[in-house]
Amino acid sequence: MASGKSGVGFTLFAGWLIDGTGRPPRRNLRLEIAGGIVREIHEFPRTQASPQTPHGVLDARDCTVIPTLVDSHVHLAFDGFASAGAALSPDAAEARMRQNAARLISHGVLSVRDAGDAQGLGLAFARKSAGSGPLRVLSAGQAFHRPGRYGAILGRALSPGVSPAAALEAEVQGRQAVKVVNSGLNSLVAFGRETAPQFSAEELAALVRSSALGGLAVMVHANGIEPVARAVLAGVRSIEHGFFMGRENLAALADAAVFWVPTLVPIHVCAERAPAGSREALVARRTLDHQLEQLSRARRLGVKVALGTDAGSPGVLHGDAVVEEMRLLMEAGFSVGEAVAAASAVGAELCGFQGGGLRPGAEASLLVLEGGPEEIPSSLRRIRRIFLAGEELSLRQ
Repeated sequence: MASGKSGVGFTLFAGWLIDGTGRPPRRNLRLEIAGGIVREIHEFPRTQASPQTPHGVLDARDCTVIPTLVDSHVHLAFDGFASAGAALSPDAAEARMRQNAARLISHGVLSVRDAGDAQGLGLAFARKSAGSGPLRVLSAGQAFHRPGRYGAILGRALSPGVSPAAALEAEVQGRQAVKVVNSGLNSLVAFGRETAPQFSAEELAALVRSSALGGLAVMVHANGIEPVARAVLAGVRSIEHGFFMGRENLAALADAAVFWVPTLVPIHVCAERAPAGSREALVARRTLDHQLEQLSRARRLGVKVALGTDAGSPGVLHGDAVVEEMRLLMEAGFSVGEAVAAASAVGAELCGFQGGGLRPGAEASLLVLEGGPEEIPSSLRRIRRIFLAGEELSLRQ
């Protein structure tokens, strides 16, 4: 058994390794871990006898080892059950977010980007929990949106005449990221209906410049051709959702190295929960199919796709949604190695987290999953061991 203590070296024998680079699983590898770092990775003969050393060795030859996961779009203040718009007391909010954190960790998610809420609860939680628990949180706090437009549950409406850049300058201290809502939601009665952008490309570009001065990245909620096009032109860090963005925008994402977080699970939940044969069910299913087609094209173009679930949305549960989101990525044509990369290294790059990949010199943050790669993503519900920077975590959070 491995020691599981940070700074103490141990050897991990893995039946399969998926390293987060996007390449296929590799068979029979030995990882040497010390000081919280992966020091060496070597092949070992399949016929090699099981190590007999009682301490300092972990034999996981019947398991698949992957990096710990990143969910790049969650709402920690929401739980997927209660109304997202309901105000919470500080104590109730913290209890809910700690429960959400435990669910995430139990599914191997040790890093998240919180996409905001009206009260700024996620940002407060991120500040309070920084360095005090295994879940790493980057929060956008309150998102910016225009009065009378979608976004009230995610942040606050800007006063008439106030630009996002001006609003940010007044409250940049303490922020960890910036979120802007630049479109509405997807319609469940009119397939592909596009809402007008909330901000101009010039306003978004000014916000990107102001954010960069504070070392912050801008994430933009955008569905439809024009809302996405303006955000990409402005040089934002990531497009959130991106439904119905179209082929030209997909190509622009690839060219500009803008990340895309497609959040498939919420529309999948809508399709599953709507009455069978209803217009809502049919539109939701068609919308999901269209997003899967866009993802397939994005993969071929080389777009940086990061896994994000929109966890906390109605019916979208923290942690469990990662399993479904990864399955949908694979339905769109992503290999298991590519899906793991979207859920680890790509998300870590997007959000600026440590870890995300398993290679010599990288942080030894990894999951030991029961079974072979063909059992991913369902095996995320059967995690045998979790290590964060070389230290084993309890699976009972």
